[in-house]
Amino acid sequence: MRYCSVRGKDYLMLPLALLIYPVQWVYVQFAKHAMPVALRHAMYPFSCLLYRHYFIVCEKPAGPAS
Repeated sequence: MRYCSVRGKDYLMLPLALLIYPVQWVYVQFAKHAMPVALRHAMYPFSCLLYRHYFIVCEKPAGPAS
C-alpha cells in the first residue's frame, strides 16, 4: 500500500490521530503474531492515520490473452 502526500485539509485529523496512534502502537508492539515487530511498525506508521489511502483492484482474465 502506498500513501499519497498529505494535503492541508488532512491536518484536520491530526488531533484525532495523536489520540489514536499511541493505542495503535501499543497494540502493534505487543500483539502475538509471527510477523516481526519491525515489519508490523513499518506497515502502520503514524502517517497512515493522516495520508489518503488508495486501493487498486484488478482482475486477471479467465483465459489466455488473444
